Amino acid sequence: MTPDFGPASSGWFPTYSQILGTVAMIIALGSAASAYINGVKERAKTEVGFAESAKKTAETEKALAVVSRELTEHKLEVATRYVNADTLRQVEARLFSAIDGVTTAIRDLGARLDRAFEQRQHD
Repeated sequence: MTPDFGPASSGWFPTYSQILGTVAMIIALGSAASAYINGVKERAKTEVGFAESAKKTAETEKALAVVSRELTEHKLEVATRYVNADTLRQVEARLFSAIDGVTTAIRDLGARLDRAFEQRQHD
């Protein structure tokens, strides 16, 4: 049973079903608008997220380039300042060889001096 709104039945005022239909339509439009606004917000958040990610990626690449350059400079400094193991072994071998030569020369010097003194005593 439909309530009687008095003059509504005369056509000047909306009927109960028209009011309910209008309210339902307003609610549906509000829901659609809310869903659209939420979608726009989410897309904006996603785009901001992509922009921030791209910015962080660029900052990371810049920092990586700086670290790579510094590492290259350090490698060059180590290569020019410090001796590697092979070079050190070669230098040690030459030093030991020279020391052996000096030791042999000192031993031979004693024998040569003995011969020189013996020769002077016989003269």
